[in-house]
Amino acid sequence: MKNTVSITVVIPCYNCVDTIGRAVTSVLEQTVLPEQIILIDDRSTDQTYDVITAISLAHSSVKVLQNPVNGGASVARNYGWSEVATKYVAFLDADDCWHPKKIEVQFNLMEQIPNVAFSGHLVSVMTQVQRTASELSEKKGIELIGARKLLLRNCFATSSVMLKKDLPVRFDAEKRRSEDYLLWLTLLFSGFEAALIHQPLGSRFAAPFGEAGLSGNLLSMQAAELETLKRLRKQKYISAIELSLAVTFSCLKLLRRIAVSGIRNRFRKFYA
Repeated sequence: MKNTVSITVVIPCYNCVDTIGRAVTSVLEQTVLPEQIILIDDRSTDQTYDVITAISLAHSSVKVLQNPVNGGASVARNYGWSEVATKYVAFLDADDCWHPKKIEVQFNLMEQIPNVAFSGHLVSVMTQVQRTASELSEKKGIELIGARKLLLRNCFATSSVMLKKDLPVRFDAEKRRSEDYLLWLTLLFSGFEAALIHQPLGSRFAAPFGEAGLSGNLLSMQAAELETLKRLRKQKYISAIELSLAVTFSCLKLLRRIAVSGIRNRFRKFYA
């Protein structure tokens, strides 16, 4: 029988009938299991609620919640977070999945370095036919991430993050994009510590930008990121010079993303 550790997995669900089963299965197949999985339906307009209810009936560790109204991923994650009774919370998006050793590796990190308030890891991009988990390298290490390094690049995909349950900050319920980046930065600028595991312990099935879905709208992503940076300045976490540098770097990243997306789309059309 597998060991269970003090972690709750929170998965926001919105119109994800085709992917939620894969996400939950990747949690249930962990080498070390979480105490609970919380699925929060964000008032889906398809059969998502029925599907996750069936999953909860089949697995006693799965709990289903439903937002009163559609509020977005931030509201759903905060709702799930508020119901957590374990030491740690781990977030997973309904269209992503985890390597079988994700919880084992990340939980051990959090326990061994108690000053770390949250941690993340690398996330690979997979195709629908790539289902086997990649082998993990023993040589890849752990890096402590400072606030100003994160200011230049968000290296924490939400589906990679595990954090201490009792942290005093939550996702901004008013933001639909870049809400995760704002939370990570706020925590670091507030004095909390974070670590990045240089191992691909998670997978997504679409590129992080330039494809369909919420993250596909590059200009909206950029506007949300700039709003996050301006908010940090307003809260006096960064100076005017730091804001200017961060905005410049963010715009350069946008140009790169546009170029990469264009190349990717032309490549697909060529081989279609």
